[in-house]
Amino acid sequence: MRYFQRTRSFRKTTKSKEQPIFGVPLSVAIERNKCHDGVDIPLIVRECIDHIQEFGLNTEGLYKVSGKSKAQTLRRLYNQREPVNLAEYDLPVATSLLKTFLRELPEPVMTTELLPRFEEVAAVKDVSVRVLELRALVERLPQCNCQLLAWLVRHFEAVVAHEKTNKMNAQTLATTMSSVLQASQKLISALLVHCDALFPNCKLTKYIPPLSCGSPSLPETKEGIT
Repeated sequence: MRYFQRTRSFRKTTKSKEQPIFGVPLSVAIERNKCHDGVDIPLIVRECIDHIQEFGLNTEGLYKVSGKSKAQTLRRLYNQREPVNLAEYDLPVATSLLKTFLRELPEPVMTTELLPRFEEVAAVKDVSVRVLELRALVERLPQCNCQLLAWLVRHFEAVVAHEKTNKMNAQTLATTMSSVLQASQKLISALLVHCDALFPNCKLTKYIPPLSCGSPSLPETKEGIT
């Protein structure tokens, strides 16, 4: 019987080695490492978040424990379009891989142009004004930057929601991610506090790879599918 199966499809080519997904502009990384369900973020980010959401939210010291050496191996595999199963690796590898990807972006997720203004607004004392101006800045971000920021902040919100077990409160997480996102702890904390107001339509959904044919051809007759 011929059948369909869900699978991640990678084709190794010399071209893939010349087109990395790490260290390139966000829009380029998305073009080379697409989600096929309309979510405009790199697949590697989606897979890391999926893995952490499913297996890591209760892990103590989440995002503080390093898995950098193995993460570098996965970095190479993703750049070369090799198949990767994050479930085969310890959680710190996934968190380190995500941090590596974000750290190597040529410009901050909130962009070089808008980041200074984000920082100014995060320090505004009037909460209603702060939320209003942060929302306006979020709307000025390029679509891919806006969606990536939304997914990251929603994910961080989930991490903080489990702080009793993972020991990662908002302040600890903001401290850990500050250098990764090239943003101050105050700004990251503000994004977390106002997450619902800033990203009301963002819901984290697990990625399901597209269907691909399990054999080179489909059955041509009714008998061929029995």
